[in-house]
Amino acid sequence: MSQNSSETVTGNQPPRSVTLTMRQGPSAGQRFTVNKDSVTIGRLPDNDIAIQDQQVSRNHATITWENNQFVIRDLGSANGTTVNGVRLTGPCPLRDGDVIGLGDVILTFKGTTGMTSHGETYMRPSPPPAGIAAGPTSMGVGTIPIPPARRKSNTALWVGLGLAAVLGLVVIAGVLLLLVLPSQAGPKVSIQQPLAGSQVQVGQPLTILASVKDPKGVARVEFWVNNALEAMIPSGSPEGQKEMLVQQTWTPQSGGLHTLSLRAFNVDGKMSEPFSVVINVVGAAPAGTVTPATEATPTTPAVVMATTAAPTCVNNSAFVADVTVPDNSVFAPGARIDKTWRIRNSGTCPWQVGYQLRFVSGDKMGAPDSQAVVPTAPGGVADVTVTMYAPPAPGIYKGIWRMVSNTGELFGQSLTVLIQVPPPSTATPTVTPTSPPPPGPVVQLTADSLLVTAGNCTTVRALIQNVAAGWLDGEAIVGGYKEKSVCPCTNTTYNLEAVTTGGEHIFRSVTVNVVGVCPADKPDLVVKDLEADPPSQLKGNPINLKARIKNEGATQAVNLAVAWRPLGATWIIVADTINLAPGEDKWINWSYTYSEAGNYNTQVRVDYLNNVTESNEGNNSKDLTIQVTSLPLIPPGVLTSMAPGPFITLGPGILTALAPTPTSPILLPGLIVTVNPGIVLTAMAPGP
Repeated sequence: MSQNSSETVTGNQPPRSVTLTMRQGPSAGQRFTVNKDSVTIGRLPDNDIAIQDQQVSRNHATITWENNQFVIRDLGSANGTTVNGVRLTGPCPLRDGDVIGLGDVILTFKGTTGMTSHGETYMRPSPPPAGIAAGPTSMGVGTIPIPPARRKSNTALWVGLGLAAVLGLVVIAGVLLLLVLPSQAGPKVSIQQPLAGSQVQVGQPLTILASVKDPKGVARVEFWVNNALEAMIPSGSPEGQKEMLVQQTWTPQSGGLHTLSLRAFNVDGKMSEPFSVVINVVGAAPAGTVTPATEATPTTPAVVMATTAAPTCVNNSAFVADVTVPDNSVFAPGARIDKTWRIRNSGTCPWQVGYQLRFVSGDKMGAPDSQAVVPTAPGGVADVTVTMYAPPAPGIYKGIWRMVSNTGELFGQSLTVLIQVPPPSTATPTVTPTSPPPPGPVVQLTADSLLVTAGNCTTVRALIQNVAAGWLDGEAIVGGYKEKSVCPCTNTTYNLEAVTTGGEHIFRSVTVNVVGVCPADKPDLVVKDLEADPPSQLKGNPINLKARIKNEGATQAVNLAVAWRPLGATWIIVADTINLAPGEDKWINWSYTYSEAGNYNTQVRVDYLNNVTESNEGNNSKDLTIQVTSLPLIPPGVLTSMAPGPFITLGPGILTALAPTPTSPILLPGLIVTVNPGIVLTAMAPGP
């Protein structure tokens, strides 16, 4: 990103700035701030805000300061620019909190105007509900007129100066409060779905997806609708979660604009700033909904209309392929059948939580009544797998399934499963024996879960039979079955390829959809080994120690230190300024001398100074017990050690010598004894 950090300010006009925060894209969470009246956005590095994403054009859009407001324009980009989900066809004013879309990249807007708030406020119309024609004054979608600048007057000038003085006093008071009161940042809340300005149908369940972060741990999240508490979502951990993913379902019961808000609390009780989005709910209330009495008009009787408005979207589905179990597949009685259909959302309604594939007629074959379908946007494709079992009796069996919405509406093409169960073989001889046809190839690919939270894992399973060879994502399948655990961070498709004995290639695929964003890769520092040589030593003699440390994370660890605790609370840094690449390990060597005997419980710790942020901070140390001994006390006249040499005469005191000749006696306090060659004299004689 290239951006100018300053601008020329004339007169008393404070500087203006544009801040865009990336909610979805290559650098989610990154914040761009530019202090200019005209800001360019695009993929080329010479833009004020450069975003390296193929969905973003080289020169995509501009944000300019015009007539006392920020205005965004699309520059003829390939994938278009949207504001709150509406595609631009002309200039559009911006306000704080607006959601800007550049292809698949989503950003939120905040502008600092450097002006007092006595200027005009321009309200932008929401898109009209489907089925309601726009009036004569309606404009093209995404085109908002820019009001002309007002003629300045002396009255406005004096009012502006007065308000500016009041604002200055308020700012000074706020600074003083910040100096007096401690700063306590609360949790950070971000709503990924729905986008501000989204349009939904009355009675249609809406899924709210959000993430909440707090280094102290998120304790709970509150979901509010129109300033009324709707639900409270507690953390799954007593200590709170540093990052908590929220998935909440809410069904609107009335039309109009609704404000959805999330408020989060950390373990210290500190509340976040509320994060809110405004959505437009259209359509009539569902049948059986009771309207609150406070909303009724006593003088006007209620009028029940047969139809109030055309539906905002249409549910439909289309068959794409039999991923597994083609028609007339043969199964033995009682055999498990994992039938997978690939279907396309051919309607205009997104398939949300609650959409299912339902059994409607024919042979159910032990299958469940329905199977959940992953959320799928219009035009998207989903694989749906239903497990069933072949009936015990021979015959041909057919089951029919259809899609059903979260409101119970059946829609789309019928999907069929057609199998054969052969009769059992008998020992009765036949006049003309015939060999049964060879069984057909079986090529199946499934995932235990087709929808996971970013960073969580699921298992992909491949099964092949009656084929020459098969590969799961390029890895050979041995024994007809292969599985692997996958932890995707984005929607990922896994592929199975099989080759029949006749040379035909059969392909299967399954897509695992991901909700949320994976945490950033980090180092993971581990102490693998800690050794002492010798493990037991006399006091006063040095002990050589060494430790092996390793970076088991995905990124490099820089400027880390290793410390060792020989006893008590004393720590010694034995190495520092160490860098470790992912997968790299290193031995650290040092020595230490104990002055007193005893058993010492020691510990070595990597990243002792906490210079490295790790994915796991709980595996940085390793313990080792070291035994330190002293010389034994020997009473006068007692000698109990082996030595390799002949004799010498020694006086009272410390005996630490070899006997050089075989004829010399040894003198101990109060007693002369004869010692054979081979006695080591390393003891203390306490006598005179």
